[in-house]
Amino acid sequence: IYNGHSEWRLGAGLMVGRQFTSFFGLRGQALYGQLSGLNTNFNRYYQGDYIEFNLNGTFNLNTLIAGYNPNRKFNIYLVAGVGITNYNSELFNMSNASLIARSGFGNGHGIKGRTLEGVVAGGFGISYKINNRWSLNFESLDRAINSDNMDLWEKKFKYDMYNYSSLGISFNFGKKEHSKSSLPEMPASKHFTPSPMLISPVTKNDKTV
Repeated sequence: IYNGHSEWRLGAGLMVGRQFTSFFGLRGQALYGQLSGLNTNFNRYYQGDYIEFNLNGTFNLNTLIAGYNPNRKFNIYLVAGVGITNYNSELFNMSNASLIARSGFGNGHGIKGRTLEGVVAGGFGISYKINNRWSLNFESLDRAINSDNMDLWEKKFKYDMYNYSSLGISFNFGKKEHSKSSLPEMPASKHFTPSPMLISPVTKNDKTV
């Protein structure tokens, strides 16, 4: 928070996926979030919102390092994926809140005229198994888009980035199975994760990256 402006915003998402093995899973995700960032050196701030669709893979580190254990409660995993994002954003003067520039808002090629860009996502997650059906999870992924226009100011780094961190709950539709192999095939499973989110841009030296 700086001068009454916060970079934290809310969002929500839904995921459906399949766990192919105890190590690897594939998921489709749709989410909506709000955007905010500050540039104190130039007395500017931006805000907006986005709708994102992506396909991502999960890679279970516990299984990779210690082998499969069906009774394990906590699992740590990596996440990597690609997708598209549709966003509106506006740049303001921090002193008087006057509008300086905007992107989207009917002038883009995305949903309802939003600006449309490709996105690459990567991060990690932690899950806690409640029982064979339900689990809780926390995830935090950084996203990079293929332009420097989301925050409406140019920087040396040509890709804008934003972060999406979430708390969620998952439901497993698969049947319970066991295997003696170190990386056993797991039952087909799907899960969804409706969840409140906190959105924060990645920053460095008070500048949105």
